[in-house]
Amino acid sequence: MALHSKETVAAVQLIADMYLKHKIIPKGAVSWDNTGNNKAYQSRQVIFVLNPTSIYAYLSESDKELYNVTGLLPVPAGPAGSIAEVSIGGFGLFKHNPIPSSPKG
Repeated sequence: MALHSKETVAAVQLIADMYLKHKIIPKGAVSWDNTGNNKAYQSRQVIFVLNPTSIYAYLSESDKELYNVTGLLPVPAGPAGSIAEVSIGGFGLFKHNPIPSSPKG
């Protein structure tokens, strides 16, 4: 199973070391999701996010100074020379749905 592969375990250990040992990941980041990326970047709390399109759109209209020093760069390669971004999403269908026209499972 990929979740228990030596590569996955090594990746999780790398993140744990960055958080606990090297202290380069801020404490608030461990439960971060993409909904906060724009606000964090726009308020200069972080320097790297993974959803640049909406940030560029905002900055081009609202913060020319930050826009002019913002760059679009590839995600840094890991020790193996590549990175695979993983996203997890969840959807729920409820037995008693207040919107009758929505899908039912």
